[in-house]
Amino acid sequence: MQKYYTFPSLNIRTLWKRCKEKNSILDEENFFLYASGRAALFYGISCLPLEKGQKVLFPSYHCGVEVEAIIRAGFTVDFYPVTDKLEADIHWLEEYIDNDCAAIVVIHFYGFPQPVDQIKKICTEKKLYLIEDCAHGLYSKDRNKWLGQFGDIAIYSIQKTVCLPNGGGLLVNANLPKPGKGRSFIDSVLVKGLIRSVLEYEVFHKSKAAKISKIILDRFRDRQEAEEEISKEISMEPEYYDVPCYDYRNDIFIFSKPFLRPRSFLEIIRLRRNNYQYLQENLAFNDTFSKVHEILPEGVCPLCLPVKVDGNDKWSRNLQRYGVYVFIFGRFSHPVMDQGLFHNVETLNQGILGLPVHQQLDSDDMVLIVRQINKAIARFSE
Repeated sequence: MQKYYTFPSLNIRTLWKRCKEKNSILDEENFFLYASGRAALFYGISCLPLEKGQKVLFPSYHCGVEVEAIIRAGFTVDFYPVTDKLEADIHWLEEYIDNDCAAIVVIHFYGFPQPVDQIKKICTEKKLYLIEDCAHGLYSKDRNKWLGQFGDIAIYSIQKTVCLPNGGGLLVNANLPKPGKGRSFIDSVLVKGLIRSVLEYEVFHKSKAAKISKIILDRFRDRQEAEEEISKEISMEPEYYDVPCYDYRNDIFIFSKPFLRPRSFLEIIRLRRNNYQYLQENLAFNDTFSKVHEILPEGVCPLCLPVKVDGNDKWSRNLQRYGVYVFIFGRFSHPVMDQGLFHNVETLNQGILGLPVHQQLDSDDMVLIVRQINKAIARFSE
């Protein structure tokens, strides 16, 4: 059975066919590369003229490691509500921000813009710094402006949109000191991930190297399954955030840089939007498998297609039986947050998953993905 993953895999051929267009994000003079979005956040927030210990407001719906990056940088974190439509609760921000707050983080979930003009106005009135988390939003726009260009600083997880062994970015828009440089870092996890991704690309695209690639991948299988079983047992204890690959202080992997520009970013946007719209128009949505967003706004480069389900772990397993592998964001909240203060956090953490729409999927792939997902919906919806 063909397997369809949420994120693209590494195409080794792009090393010899580089895209020479000017990139609207990566080519900015004030753009800096790091190992990950969380590492970019660690160094980026340290650029702001804040005193250690000051409070940063963060969305209640988050994945945890980005909160940990702020804490490791020496700041405290408090949280604000996110609506069921995955938007910052503007009323709460207008009414309840206290004088201890120094900055606000907004997350553009799945590449969809937050009401950033309203949040920017609040920040101006209350003299707060605005940090845009564009980990899901590389190449997304709000009207005619790129996400990341509204805040004082913005961070990106490049590896989610353009397949890399690792890679994040920091965009510094304000007149701030130059951020620190990440430390050089390499480990076996990165190298194995690079090799596995290259092999997966060859197998998926049925290249001349597909047969030998599959043999090698099969040898990885037992080891990978063992690692996945271990990962299922990870709890939300502090050591959860000490996994080496979380790389809060690390520079981008040297072998990631050659893969930064595999194809035109405008082509990436076009293909992702087309794939998203095809899923949106052809999936058999129902009460247990429904849309988060009714439309795809102009300018949005979607990370994936988010859907509301009655249990994302359950649906992840169901869809894997049909060869579709999903993205689950925010399965756990950071333990410093009191979940009891937010009525819908558990629903968001356990009730949303992302379906693949990335640029390596062609029209034939999308037809098959729709067919497989609809089979799963027909079988497992109750």
